[in-house]
Amino acid sequence: MYNKKIKLNSNTNFFIFIILVPCIYLRGFDSMMPFNETQYLFNYEFEFLKRGFLGEILRLTFDEVNTQIIYFFSQFFLILLLIILYKKFFLDFNRKSNVYKLIFSITVITSPLTLQHFIVDIGRQDIVNLVITFQALFLIDKLHKRNFFLASLILFISSIMLLIHEVSFFLFIPMIFGFWFYKSSYKNILNLQFLLFLFIILITALISTHGLSSKFSYIELNKYMLEKYIFTVETEKAVFFKSDTLMVLFRDLFNSYDPNVEHGIIGDMIKHTFKTRVLINNVLILTLMSPIFFIVYKLFSEFLKVSNFKTKILLISALSPTFMFFLGYDHLRWYSIIFTNIFIVIFYLSNQKSIYQKIILENVKKYKRLYLYLIPASFLLGPAGHVTTFDILANFVY
Repeated sequence: MYNKKIKLNSNTNFFIFIILVPCIYLRGFDSMMPFNETQYLFNYEFEFLKRGFLGEILRLTFDEVNTQIIYFFSQFFLILLLIILYKKFFLDFNRKSNVYKLIFSITVITSPLTLQHFIVDIGRQDIVNLVITFQALFLIDKLHKRNFFLASLILFISSIMLLIHEVSFFLFIPMIFGFWFYKSSYKNILNLQFLLFLFIILITALISTHGLSSKFSYIELNKYMLEKYIFTVETEKAVFFKSDTLMVLFRDLFNSYDPNVEHGIIGDMIKHTFKTRVLINNVLILTLMSPIFFIVYKLFSEFLKVSNFKTKILLISALSPTFMFFLGYDHLRWYSIIFTNIFIVIFYLSNQKSIYQKIILENVKKYKRLYLYLIPASFLLGPAGHVTTFDILANFVY
């Protein structure tokens, strides 16, 4: 393989887009999980509920919320996210292109842990919150010198993300603050950032504890949902409802507040983490995708070595979803968001300083056989979902 430049003009980029992204979409596409669909039925009609923000928007916008509305709403944000990721991971990085940059971009966007994950997990609030995260990063990049105005925007954006799903505190908000710290040029901004982060911790705690259902028991809420969305004679009102989803409204970290909900969040995590199916999927992802783990580890280490303190904080902030392994058994979901966050930071830094691009190019040259394995293997094996992965192997291992 020769390190020569490839001519990539707008027409070539568009051609690659219309070939590659639809192929990734078709490979990762699946029907929306009832768990994801059910969470859009959470709203503020009777009381404040955590994860009810998007459901409330749909309730106030449409006369009847049904499967079609939820699907098109989710599809809109999924397509928007795919376009953003393609721009960040391919177009922006390959303005001055060569073959190694092209290989790196294609490896990232075809990975089971990036675009394919979000496609197979359509409807998950992570998709909406990641789109909002990109908006926050854009605002920080443009307004980082306007400290108090930007702080107000970050507080507002973070609050919306927490109302959409409280785990965004671990998944995306630390990276937003890491980027803000990276871009800030004044030492006195650190106190403002610290106080704002403490306030967001308080908001997270309030949403997580006061967003539980108090007006319904689990049985009562389940009956109401079944009668409204499943046992309805009007098919246009039907929703693919999953009763277990409601359990999140009756538990906090350590406790369950309904006799029909067995465990708190941590107890539920412990119960499911050591199930055979979960363990098998962890082994599969760590084995068959071990090259991407190795490559990202080497890149991350090299980036840290040449970075100043602010850049190190930004890099480390991308790892914040790691905390979720102690709170939920959706391990493949956490892997996917960790890798997506890392790639967001890596691509941003590589577009800022040539030394980071050099690290990437040297990595591709050194481990090109691993990259050339990963691209076809990613298409063959398919997406990493939230708990299960590699649909092509499902019939053999389950």
